[in-house]
Amino acid sequence: MGKDNIQQSTALPPGHPATRTSEGDTPPLHLGSWGKWMALIVLFASLVITFFTWHFAKGLTMETAHDRFVFRIHAIESTLRERLRACEFQLQSGAGLFASSEEVTRAEWRTYVTKLQIDKYYHGVQGLGFSKSILPSEKMAHIHQIREEGFPNYDIHPDGERPEYTSIIFLEPFDWRNQRAFGYDMFSEPTRKEAMVKARDTGLAAMSGKVTLIQETDKDVQAGFLMYLPVYRKGEVPETPEQRREALTGYVYSAIRMNDFMRGILTEKHGYVELQIFDGDEPLKEALLYPSGEMGSVISHSDHPHLFTHQSILKYAGRRWLLVFKTSPYFEEIIDTKPVNALLLLGIIISLLLFAVVLSLTKSRNQALSLAGMSVSLERTNLELREKIVENEQATEALQESEEKFRALVESTSDLIWEVDPNARYTYASPGIEALLGYKPAEVLGKTPVDFMAPEDGQRVAQVFGKLIEKRAPFVSEENRNLHKDGRVVVLETSGVPFFDPKGELAGYRGIARDITERRKATQALEESEYRFRTILDATMDGILVVDAQSQAIVTGNRAICDMLGYDLEALTRLGIADITPAAALPEVQRQFERQAKGEIFMAPELPLQRKDGSVFFADVRGGPPMLLAGRPVMVGVVHDI
Repeated sequence: MGKDNIQQSTALPPGHPATRTSEGDTPPLHLGSWGKWMALIVLFASLVITFFTWHFAKGLTMETAHDRFVFRIHAIESTLRERLRACEFQLQSGAGLFASSEEVTRAEWRTYVTKLQIDKYYHGVQGLGFSKSILPSEKMAHIHQIREEGFPNYDIHPDGERPEYTSIIFLEPFDWRNQRAFGYDMFSEPTRKEAMVKARDTGLAAMSGKVTLIQETDKDVQAGFLMYLPVYRKGEVPETPEQRREALTGYVYSAIRMNDFMRGILTEKHGYVELQIFDGDEPLKEALLYPSGEMGSVISHSDHPHLFTHQSILKYAGRRWLLVFKTSPYFEEIIDTKPVNALLLLGIIISLLLFAVVLSLTKSRNQALSLAGMSVSLERTNLELREKIVENEQATEALQESEEKFRALVESTSDLIWEVDPNARYTYASPGIEALLGYKPAEVLGKTPVDFMAPEDGQRVAQVFGKLIEKRAPFVSEENRNLHKDGRVVVLETSGVPFFDPKGELAGYRGIARDITERRKATQALEESEYRFRTILDATMDGILVVDAQSQAIVTGNRAICDMLGYDLEALTRLGIADITPAAALPEVQRQFERQAKGEIFMAPELPLQRKDGSVFFADVRGGPPMLLAGRPVMVGVVHDI
């Protein structure tokens, strides 16, 4: 019956009602126009998704680069502060020598400084000396005494009458440079005098502003500064400034050349960070203490638009230094944006392919509909057949293109893409293995990953992988140490998933491995820095709290805050701001917390805090905007019990 109907429809003469054209025959034109619009919509949507993905990936890349920049800044600031602290400890031990002896001789001072080995352990310290305080009535007797010690040409310089003198009588090592400063009256120079007066009146170490050391010659002239610590009779610091002036005998001091002092702090071969240090709060040319090699001595901004910049104030021994950090051109060049750009290009290509596929399908549909009037049933069947054939061909071509693109991506990545059989023997290794371990892909086929690992890691990984095979379980971020072809150790982070044959049997594992050697070194350096940071925190008398900026949970604290609140550190880190605040005062405390997080205030005065035993005390809490700690935003608060 169906066959007879088909034959009749094909044999109908022109003009038959079944073959007449009418408004109902116009849909092909309408559908063709609609199909073009649909193809354009698909193209637009896929391009929007591509550009959004590219923008997001680029943002992640820049965020990672910024984290590296901030980490380097913190490392430099920490090292700089440690070196200043070492100089202060050096002076304190020198003052202790004077306090423990009725009279320190020149030989004793030389022995003391020699034991310190300042040329080996204290970068930039030109010399460690003692400057004696001398009244005008004591001047001639003092000069005579020093000349009697074997220095017939000794005199206090510069010449002139002054109400008070200071003379450098000990300065070691007593080489030709330091001999230029022997007998120099540092009170005669305003910058040095300002620091010496501050040290004398406070009883604490004080740093001078920028100076040119007396020891400098015409070659390799560097900016410098001095650090002073007063020495009083009987070795004790009197209570009032007047008593301190009366009891002063002199100053233990160190003379420091700034370029030598900074040696070793910027450790990278090419320099990730450019650094300028200014004496004071303003980047003035005359206040420039130190420019890194890339920045030279130029104060004004260069034509190079730096990707990241940062300024901070380092306060130490009564002095403020402005630190200006900028990313170097090398740092910006090594930011790898190639994968991100490749993602953009791939997305555009896929979008165009989708557009072509949709447009092609639309044209095929229109052609099929135009032939429907000749033989509806037969042509419909043939059209479906053709569409399936076209779809299969397109799917095959798309699959081949996808495989080629995937292989191109695998071949171009610096990571190792790998595949092993159920016996953990390599069946595939991408070219990235040569950059990671020095072997060509063909050299590792048939071998196991354990063959390239350090022995202790190899045994551990073999046991772990055996258990994974039993469970057919994936693994993520497994760290292992591998031996490069040249013998050095490379730390890899490996992830993998099992894959199966059509029968459901385990066919092996596929995964990716990347080099995290530098990240592991950075982590170890960070842990060491955190240990030193913890030591400094526990030595601080004020309480210090580190709080999660979002959840307000306590991350860590120092010994002083534990003593204030009555908790040990383990118990304290299980609490939050709400647990150490009286319930009635919690809204106000949280409001102050949020204002500090926004940078609106630095100190929240007279906040009530609740101890473990329920008692309440009041404290001034100083803090600022959040910073990143181990990838999470935290706020650091200094708690002063009032």
